[in-house]
Amino acid sequence: MSFSGKLHSKLYLIVIFVILSYALDVLPSFSGVDQIRMNVSTVFGQLDDEQKVKNEVSSNTTINSAIDGNNNLIANNGNTTSNSMKFAFSATGNEGMTINHFDCSIDGRPFVTCVSTNTVNVADGTHTFNVRSNDNTGNKDLTPASFTWTVNTINSESSSNTQIGSANGGNKTPTVNGSNTTTPTTSIISA
Repeated sequence: MSFSGKLHSKLYLIVIFVILSYALDVLPSFSGVDQIRMNVSTVFGQLDDEQKVKNEVSSNTTINSAIDGNNNLIANNGNTTSNSMKFAFSATGNEGMTINHFDCSIDGRPFVTCVSTNTVNVADGTHTFNVRSNDNTGNKDLTPASFTWTVNTINSESSSNTQIGSANGGNKTPTVNGSNTTTPTTSIISA
């Protein structure tokens, strides 16, 4: 029994693809006897041309401002005594792409669709806000803009003044007078 012509070469190709797919742990797709397709470049970690184009034209997202609930402008890695932070952000699309929408994430949670200006409410501690833009062709910003800040509402409470006054018999007993000053003071008043 001998093979010749098209049938012979097709069988060799099928055998080669089966061996290659087994070695690479990838199954080729067969679309009829004459069509065998296998994207080997993706198997080896290379991107196809369409994905390369998408990565090259991703947009650039910027956080323009971060204003806390006390209406203070907070710098990146700054501190605030407010649990609320309002972010304003924008983006520019590369190669004339139009920005379609934004996605936001707080403290590593999944991204959700958001708009500029976005307000977040958080507990005391350090937090990170990320925002990325998406253009009309589905490209996402590969490097989301990031902003980190620390909330500390515990130290923002007013402290009290302690005053030791004169009492009957000359005993000194402390009395606490509340005030709205930021540093505690201790006074000793003698009789």
